[in-house]
Amino acid sequence: MKTLKSLKQAKNISKNQLNAQDLINGQIYTSKGWESFKLSDNFKKELASLISETLGGWQNTKTRVFNAIYYGKPQHWGLSRLIVSKYKNYKDKRKNIYCIEYCAGQDYTYELNLIRTALK
Repeated sequence: MKTLKSLKQAKNISKNQLNAQDLINGQIYTSKGWESFKLSDNFKKELASLISETLGGWQNTKTRVFNAIYYGKPQHWGLSRLIVSKYKNYKDKRKNIYCIEYCAGQDYTYELNLIRTALK
């Protein structure tokens, strides 16, 4: 079983849209089908930090969401809407920026509140 060490590595392995739920579960859909991966400790911390910052809220809420993701494998429909994105760095055109963004449905603030509440 391979170990993922960064968002860049995960995005390069997956040729399809990659979401946070799949990364938390340790699986990525590749050209061969679903493959399982382990997450390195540093990458798991980075992933939990990016997700908690994307979902927002008070500092106490961010800490509780971070702990839920870092120490467990939460299952929620909202985590599948957190998409891994790649952008060009405008300061240095040779580098890319990898981040996690929320793809909103009807009501952005209400959905984020539902996800935060479920993860707390």
